[in-house]
Amino acid sequence: MTVSLETLQQRIGSEIDPGERVLRVGAPDPAKRAASGIPLLLFGIPFTLFAVFWTTTAGRFTALFSGVVRSADNGPGTSSGPGAVFAAPFLLFPLFGLIFVVIGINLLLAPLWAYLRAQRTVYAITDRRAITVEANALGGGRAVRSYGPGEIAKMERRESAQGVGDLIFSRERYSTYHNGQHRSRTRENGFFAIADTHAVERILRDTFLGGGYR
Repeated sequence: MTVSLETLQQRIGSEIDPGERVLRVGAPDPAKRAASGIPLLLFGIPFTLFAVFWTTTAGRFTALFSGVVRSADNGPGTSSGPGAVFAAPFLLFPLFGLIFVVIGINLLLAPLWAYLRAQRTVYAITDRRAITVEANALGGGRAVRSYGPGEIAKMERRESAQGVGDLIFSRERYSTYHNGQHRSRTRENGFFAIADTHAVERILRDTFLGGGYR
């Protein structure tokens, strides 16, 4: 679904300062952005299958263990006694697996989240800066980033044969914590999955760099 130019202008309007002039407004191609989520989807398939298997197995083991302990107390069907009290915390054990099932489902839906975010994202070039406005995939809240001549001078273009591509203005390093280890990752910022990438780059260079490269 293509968002109309009027809608894009309305979304960016509140971010424009008095006297600031908008030169171009656009948005990412939702289908192209959805494709960027395919690696996460592929990773999510075995992850989710294992999480479901682990949770199911843990649930069966917990049910069996709980039944044995309760039977040892006062016979089948008994829900009181020291054994039942001891077994009670183990009933929560399978719930930990549900956390990973939810994470797995989120990975499987990565292309959908990317598609929805793209539909709520606006890119703009003004006579002062480049702006990205990215709303949450479900519509709650949004992130606004601005890039000046310094970032634009270091811009990197990635383009397909069809002219659709990315303009990267900056990269941010951040850390994640997983399985007791800190991992360093890089987040790219800029315009993604835009049509006529080269033309957009030229507008940026003409506006902020005098048409040349620095």
